[in-house]
Amino acid sequence: MNILVLSCKQDNNDYYPQDKEIIASLKKADGLVVESMLYDEEAVNKLKKEDAAVVFNLCDSFADGTKEAQLVESLEKKHIPVTGNGSQALYLCMDKPAVKTALQQAHLPVPFFFAVHSNDAPLPEIIPFPVIIKPAHEHGSVGIDEDAVAGDKERFTKKVAKLLGELKQTLLVEQYIEGREYCIPLIGNGHPTVLPVLEIDYSEHFEDKAKILSYKAKWSKNSNAFKNTYSRIAHLSDDFKARLEAVAKGAYKALGMKGYGTVDVRVDSFGNIYIIDVNCNSYLAPESDLAKAAAHVDIPYPALLKRIAHYAVS
Repeated sequence: MNILVLSCKQDNNDYYPQDKEIIASLKKADGLVVESMLYDEEAVNKLKKEDAAVVFNLCDSFADGTKEAQLVESLEKKHIPVTGNGSQALYLCMDKPAVKTALQQAHLPVPFFFAVHSNDAPLPEIIPFPVIIKPAHEHGSVGIDEDAVAGDKERFTKKVAKLLGELKQTLLVEQYIEGREYCIPLIGNGHPTVLPVLEIDYSEHFEDKAKILSYKAKWSKNSNAFKNTYSRIAHLSDDFKARLEAVAKGAYKALGMKGYGTVDVRVDSFGNIYIIDVNCNSYLAPESDLAKAAAHVDIPYPALLKRIAHYAVS
């Protein structure tokens, strides 16, 4: 199979380090002929179906997140298979309130939520504090810092005003669920496979802070939040594991997902499960939760990438 890996450019017009690792790993997979190119709109517009059996899409770092969905949509119109989720799911996943509404309509468990469009927007009569405040149209925890959780109306009002002023976009406000957090990776299309569930370890650094994966916790390697946030393969009872898997598969289906993705949930002290986030084209680097979970069931990293390529044409 001929694979064309499509990557976003760094500011220095080079590949991102993690994309280089992915390309090198794809080249180790049996039966693949791999080429790569940096994203260029004109070059992408010239792509034809015969140029590659599959486009392996690594373009997830556009400043405007909708550009990834637009890119995938353009490839779909030319009937060029592309890895990961389709444009419809990608557009949906760039609108967090719409995602929560779709999950709710599918009778899946989500925290109480509402959207805030402006400082003078009407609010629910009762807000179940504490709440977490997130940008509605970002991913990778952009716009989420350690004070994203507000415990009262005064802090909520200040945080909303600050984010609206800085980000100029709708905010998602949802009830903060105190409890254990799990990441549930899935691969496949109509009948996805659930890989081993991971639990986020907040046992250090978060004693007097809200237990959330802020932007620093995900990406700032020199920060305490990053150094003290781990994901580990979870040890679960068969019954609880089945419940988590059912919720994750339900979310995957409700959002029309395919290829790969992750579903993040919180579980409160009563054992209630709440979906807090869905990542359509989740992080795919060798250190990612998806790769970690696959390795735990003896799927080597190159083999995982090869499966994802094959899902694009199956």
